[in-house]
Amino acid sequence: MELYIFYLIATIAVVSSLLMITRSNMVHSTIFLITTLLAIAGLYFLLEAEFLAVVQIIIYAGAIITMFVFVILALGSSSVRENYGFRVFAMSVLGILLSFELINLFSNTVFSGSTQGLTSERITASGGNIQVVSKILLDEFLFPFEILSFILLAAMIGVFVLTRKPNTEEEKQKGEK
Repeated sequence: MELYIFYLIATIAVVSSLLMITRSNMVHSTIFLITTLLAIAGLYFLLEAEFLAVVQIIIYAGAIITMFVFVILALGSSSVRENYGFRVFAMSVLGILLSFELINLFSNTVFSGSTQGLTSERITASGGNIQVVSKILLDEFLFPFEILSFILLAAMIGVFVLTRKPNTEEEKQKGEK
């Protein structure tokens, strides 16, 4: 039964990701992106990685998609869809290269059985995957985690500054110079 649920969720993820990249309307693409992210969270739940699934839903399907919608509303759809020719070619080449890299990654780790010491018994003995992830994140990677939070804060402030409209006549004149 679990295998059929996996196939169903994986099919939803693949189909919605293909629909996401083939839609010309950015709002529709964003909706399919949400569907893809929720399907990935479902796959995390099947792998018993509850922490990753909840983070996937809260951060990506919640916060990042909200930011995408604000950017779409601020820029409008016409400013993003200009000058397509070379970009399609470059993205196709990049996609093929990344596909080969993923195949190489899976062949070296998943198919060879290398788990780098993280077995299910070791994770269960440590208190579960949420405890293991939080201990690693807040002990070994605390400094990069804090740096990332400052980078995200700077990006959020930058979005507000870039999308803000001038309020006074003096600010409008400064923007025209």
